[in-house]
Amino acid sequence: MDIDALIGLLAPDATLVADGGGVAGAALRPIDGAERIVRALLNLAGSQVTEPLSNHVRAYLT
Repeated sequence: MDIDALIGLLAPDATLVADGGGVAGAALRPIDGAERIVRALLNLAGSQVTEPLSNHVRAYLT
């Protein structure tokens, strides 16, 4: 997995805000910074990633 490519898809000062809507778990506080966001997403995805995560992230950014 190319973590640097994933980090490159985000602005360095990006912030991830999650809301599980009371149905799913979510980060309690915003996650700041591209590298921290990517690492949090990879941690969340764990072994469930069956294709490059960059494909999923790119789809949401375009």
